[in-house]
Amino acid sequence: MTLKKHRFLLILLTSAIIIIVGLVVYSNGYVSSGKQVTIGYIEVIEKRESIIIAINPMSNKKEKIELSVEDRNIWNLIEEERLYVVTYETKNGVSTLSNIRYPN
Repeated sequence: MTLKKHRFLLILLTSAIIIIVGLVVYSNGYVSSGKQVTIGYIEVIEKRESIIIAINPMSNKKEKIELSVEDRNIWNLIEEERLYVVTYETKNGVSTLSNIRYPN
């Protein structure tokens, strides 16, 4: 086998490995899932069935944030007009509460 053929096969094999690894990584979800994680303060202004409506009291804009609460027990413990530190995930325009606690 000539040096040119050997080099060509090596490049071809390396390219194939890179493509296969890329496809495996992409198909296993290691690439960004399109969700945004937010951590911050909220003040709950309203509770609805499994949803809380809140504002960021630290912001000049008092935009309402609608958070879905999947755990009914947590939803029951959340109080209106109370300040919390939260983590929530937003994907496809839907924000879901991940963590909530009282500020220190």
